[in-house]
Amino acid sequence: MKYRMLSDEELRALEPELKEFLIVNGLDGAAWEQLNTEHPDKAISLVELFSDIVLEKAYKKVEVLEKRDAANVTLIRVGQSAMEMFHVTIKKNVKVDLEAHVTIPRLLNQQSEALDVYHGKKAFQFSREEEVHRLIIQGFVSISSRAWEEIRGFMD
Repeated sequence: MKYRMLSDEELRALEPELKEFLIVNGLDGAAWEQLNTEHPDKAISLVELFSDIVLEKAYKKVEVLEKRDAANVTLIRVGQSAMEMFHVTIKKNVKVDLEAHVTIPRLLNQQSEALDVYHGKKAFQFSREEEVHRLIIQGFVSISSRAWEEIRGFMD
């Protein structure tokens, strides 16, 4: 398995796609039930393959990831062969909560003296989609690329 098994809730939400996937792989409802009963390990392998296909497709669409806590915000733009990052940290003894959904450009504009901003680029060590998966496991979430454009425009 390349990524992870989809949860029961995710599989229920994707039930029509899963059924289509099984049919394409030669399994109608009765054949699937029989495989599940007689060879559960093979059934699990098919669900794992389906999960990888779904996640790979989703990860290909990710452009910008974000991770926030009370003192830090990290934005990562995922390119084709590298990622670019802005990391904003609140300086000590400053009362700003970065977990609040305040925009980074607004903070930089109003309280730049209270923030440390780091910018960097990094080539991928793994495939693009594996890099996205690793970041999501670390707590990053996919967000609109607008946030990236706003901070990028502010920094230029």
